[in-house]
Amino acid sequence: MEKNKKKNEKYIKQLIDKEKFNYLYQPIYNNKANRYTKFEVLTRLRDDDGYEIEPEIFIKIAEKFDIVYKIDLLALKNACEILLYLKDNNINLERIYVNFSSSTLKIENIVYEIEKYLKCFGVDPSMIGIEVTEFMPIVNIDEFNETINKLMNLGIEISIDDFGKMNSDIHRIIDTKFNCIKLDKSIITRISDENNSGIVIKMLSNLANEMGIVLVAEGIENKYEMNFLKEYGINYFQGFHISRPMSIEEVIKIKSYK
Repeated sequence: MEKNKKKNEKYIKQLIDKEKFNYLYQPIYNNKANRYTKFEVLTRLRDDDGYEIEPEIFIKIAEKFDIVYKIDLLALKNACEILLYLKDNNINLERIYVNFSSSTLKIENIVYEIEKYLKCFGVDPSMIGIEVTEFMPIVNIDEFNETINKLMNLGIEISIDDFGKMNSDIHRIIDTKFNCIKLDKSIITRISDENNSGIVIKMLSNLANEMGIVLVAEGIENKYEMNFLKEYGINYFQGFHISRPMSIEEVIKIKSYK
């Protein structure tokens, strides 16, 4: 069993090294504007037979081999390319998000590498959002915050991804500066008139307003969830009820950008 596991890990690492990625784009709906204003880049990895490998699997393997930064920077490159492509098609978004592991943001000169991509493609940093995931713990919070501050000073939006999924979430919002919180699906799916979810969401909404940050609700699967969240002041929504992830060709066909 252990031998097969190592063999599979080696194979997946080879796929990562060969950059066998493709990308999908999931819209984020702005309730106030009544249209899509943002997208999240979703990285997908397929094996040689065309079967998709779960992100949770290949990201953890990439973390193990210290190569997750390659995945993150390639996603950023794709985001820059897509922003230019959309602009050429007269589609102007508010922002496009990419996922970065906290380990990527600990790499020396990572701000320089990010800025290099933006300058190469001529992309305004304010068009980019980085969603910080937490597959690995943040050891040196001061150095991490220094990196976050540099990115925010460039104009890049920093989001805490999957909020509510990790036990350390409260520490994250105390210790780290950011512009946005993305509420995890695990919170959204527990919405009910019979539990305390409404109180918790209202508390988070008030907290976000006090801190001057944006809340995005992920994993919206039905109209009830969306209406429930609207009542508590949340205006950005993402999930299959809004739209499934799309190819770039499908993104171009959307007519609700203006």
